[in-house]
Amino acid sequence: MGKFINEDPIPLRDKGIPGERDDIFNPQITAKGDTYKHLQRYQRAAQRIGGGKKVLDMGCGTGYGTKILSNGGKNEIYGIDVSQKAIDYAKKTYPGPEYACCSAEKLPFKDNYFDAVASFEMIEHVQNPEKVLAEIYRVLKKDGGLFISTPNIRHLGIILSHFLIGRPYPEHLNNIYHLKEFYYDEFAGLLKNAGFKVVSQYGQELRVWPWKVQLILEKTLPFPVIYKLEVLSGYYFPKYATTIVLHAKK
Repeated sequence: MGKFINEDPIPLRDKGIPGERDDIFNPQITAKGDTYKHLQRYQRAAQRIGGGKKVLDMGCGTGYGTKILSNGGKNEIYGIDVSQKAIDYAKKTYPGPEYACCSAEKLPFKDNYFDAVASFEMIEHVQNPEKVLAEIYRVLKKDGGLFISTPNIRHLGIILSHFLIGRPYPEHLNNIYHLKEFYYDEFAGLLKNAGFKVVSQYGQELRVWPWKVQLILEKTLPFPVIYKLEVLSGYYFPKYATTIVLHAKK
């Protein structure tokens, strides 16, 4: 696998190991369940955003989600990422949107510019999440929508381990790409402190077994519907799901 990844044009090897900028339309390292998670987030956001809007995809990576948010070219869509390799890949593979390599802490857009901003699995990667949210707030129009997600550091499996066997809550989910991780109330509070009003939320996947067990299950389960149901199992329980997804407004 290592040789294949090195030869593939998808920019997977940030920090020297396979990372988090896979192309979910052509996944090389992403598991089935996580692939469905990524697509579900973007597709649900695109449905809510609709057409005829100015939209920003923050942490766009390889650009597959930016393409989804364009709604078939109906939206004026921009994608940003700190990886120039990811931006180069997105421009080549998913042309149409405008792409730029820049920091989420200093956006190159004027105030009140966007109708909607998507920021999926990005906030946990930044040095200063408060500053990033302030920038999102600045570039959003009044009543503009923010669609944002992050891993839940206190999902169901971790909570059960804490109460049943006394295992301390972890400070980190053992991902070298993440700088700061959140639990539900902390994450929702972060948005509220930035001036956003949370209007809806959902969770993705209730899991009580380790991630490695999840990979084994996905390799052995025969029907795609099984892992889709696993992901959807957390929909009404965002506080306990492995991924928190919020829709907020300015």
